[in-house]
Amino acid sequence: MEHANIIPRLNRAQGQIKAVGRMIDDGRTCEEIITQLRAARSALKAIEHGILEQHIRVCLLDSAATSNGDKREQKIETLMKAICGHGN
Repeated sequence: MEHANIIPRLNRAQGQIKAVGRMIDDGRTCEEIITQLRAARSALKAIEHGILEQHIRVCLLDSAATSNGDKREQKIETLMKAICGHGN
């Protein structure tokens, strides 16, 4: 995902999250609020996946091509921590 596309998508997700607050203030149903929260979560996941894909394609692969095995493993471990919240 190109960086130019990230900000508009983040702004849309932020708008969805703000809409949840308005929906709560307006007394909307739980089902409507949950639907809006799921839409916001889906938007954030799509942004996360796009950034991750860009990182893998550009940063990680370029680094792997020029790094030795130890550095490559370290970069993979760092990436896995970012994805999973922990190492292998």
